[in-house]
Amino acid sequence: LSMWGAPFYHMWEYLPDALRERSPRWQQALDTKAEEVFAALYEDPARLRRFTEMLNAIGIPQGQIIAERIDFAPYQCLLDVAGGPGGVAIPIGVKHPHLRGIIMDLPPVCAIAQEHIARNGLAERFTTAAADLFQGPYPQGADVIILGHILHDWHDPECQTILRHCFDALPAHGLLLVVEKVLNNDFSGAQVGLMMDLHMLVVSDAGARERSEAEYRTLLEQAGFQ
Repeated sequence: LSMWGAPFYHMWEYLPDALRERSPRWQQALDTKAEEVFAALYEDPARLRRFTEMLNAIGIPQGQIIAERIDFAPYQCLLDVAGGPGGVAIPIGVKHPHLRGIIMDLPPVCAIAQEHIARNGLAERFTTAAADLFQGPYPQGADVIILGHILHDWHDPECQTILRHCFDALPAHGLLLVVEKVLNNDFSGAQVGLMMDLHMLVVSDAGARERSEAEYRTLLEQAGFQ
């Protein structure tokens, strides 16, 4: 919770300005840019490890639910795009011993993910791959791709770039799993989703938001998915 709250807690003081200007509050609240904050995070191994622990606290329960509810029997290899330390992908690999897995992220995060892979006894089936979310190409060989809380960080054009990379990396029979707080088509929804929508306004560039099912359907179809 402390990792999630700092520095975001202070930024929420400026929610009215974020609503008026439709822009994040990094400069106003912290006198810095988001790029500078995250660059410093990746340069500090201790802080990066704490940050990935927070990601796992969110991702592991979600991975367990996905492992229970999705039939992975027809598939052979899972790619978790920007998968962090592996919180979503690793429980799926534990539950489905026939699956191979690739966790894709930046190199410092891949090193931490490799530790979690080994700790969960998946070193013979799971590996990591360093790749850029926007530049691509994504690792080949997977027939399932997971995007866990990735698309809500970006405006539609950036989402299209990510989805096209996914489409190009998947075979014709492949499966894309999008994990997000999906709103109803009238933009109502669970309180956690509505609060996160405001959070994206405070911390992310314009266009980042929680989307409705119809909006996700449009994004996916425009990228070629059915």
